[in-house]
Amino acid sequence: MLANENAARLFGVTREELLTLDPAAVSPVVQPDGRTSEEAARDWLSRALAAETPAFEWTHKHSSGRLINCEMRLVRLP
Repeated sequence: MLANENAARLFGVTREELLTLDPAAVSPVVQPDGRTSEEAARDWLSRALAAETPAFEWTHKHSSGRLINCEMRLVRLP
């Protein structure tokens, strides 16, 4: 399996460590919209699976604990 070097830098881990992390490990408990990361992720993924193309803000968590705000866009691929 491969890991993206840019993603590894974003999260402050090695490529090998990145392969062991799940989304909860690189997200804070609460997102900018006030929902838990788990609840928000389920909602955004279900929208993408329903053929929507949601765009939203998502906060990631660096290994140092620093929060990183990103703009996300999900697209369902065939």
